Amino acid sequence: MNYILLYFQTKIRGLTKTKLPAKMSTSDLAKRISGTWINQLKSTLEIKCSSDGELSGYYITTVGKAKNKYPLSGRANLSVDDKATLGFTVSWVNEHQTTNTTTSWTGIYSKYISIESIETTWVLVSSSKPKWKSVLINQDQFTRKA
Repeated sequence: MNYILLYFQTKIRGLTKTKLPAKMSTSDLAKRISGTWINQLKSTLEIKCSSDGELSGYYITTVGKAKNKYPLSGRANLSVDDKATLGFTVSWVNEHQTTNTTTSWTGIYSKYISIESIETTWVLVSSSKPKWKSVLINQDQFTRKA
């Protein structure tokens, strides 16, 4: 948005040397998404994004009774400038614990000035609870681990 405003302000003043930023390559965007991210509850997302948008990695939650890390998989749409929509799923099964629960996150990666974030909405579904309380929906905001 700031680039567009700068572009139009420059045009109005009659200057012509303003350049809009170049579109980021999909491999550069994939590298930006890859890494370790922390959400507001201190859960950890360790994610790798390939240049074709495949997501893999682990999720370590600080919420509930989950133990250790859980594998995740998903996809990212890397075709839009310096932003990407993405989604990933964790089935809460690992060598320490098996639950009848799966969580899926969907959201957007963005970078504003120097602050990177992945803002998501998640849906958790559990088959071990009565149907009326088997679905939870909420949001997480992940920031890159320093």
